[in-house]
Amino acid sequence: MQLVNQFAVCSWSSRLQSAVGQADCSLQLVNQIAVCSLSTSLQSAVGQPVCSLQLVNQIAVCSWSTSLQSAVGQPVCSLQLVNQILVGSWSTRFQSAVGETVCSLQLVNQIVVCSWSTSLQSAVGEPVCSLQLVNQIAVCSWSTRFQSAVGEPV
Repeated sequence: MQLVNQFAVCSWSSRLQSAVGQADCSLQLVNQIAVCSLSTSLQSAVGQPVCSLQLVNQIAVCSWSTSLQSAVGQPVCSLQLVNQILVGSWSTRFQSAVGETVCSLQLVNQIVVCSWSTSLQSAVGEPVCSLQLVNQIAVCSWSTRFQSAVGEPV
């Protein structure tokens, strides 16, 4: 993930990309709207747009496919801007499966810090991901243990 014009851009593993045959997800700012463009492979599987993001009163709202929503039975994810930081609030059903908050992002001394679930951390045995601001870009440094499990940069 990196910050582009105050928006978090998601860059997925090329291994995940090749599984669907194209980019799973790309986020970009279009006329002050954060647009979530998901793979058409994923879209057609669901039969409707999986996710759309737009800015509403300075809040980046994540609107997920109603098909996916009804499968989970509640909102899967909501995104909002808090002090220029894109905060991901995960489904409580997803959270309870892990047993705690999966990830929280906050700005500490101009550093975007990703605080992952300690359950996930202890499973890997080291920090899964650390984010820091480099020349106004939030760089995600993944755990080398996590990287080697995937076999390539995540």
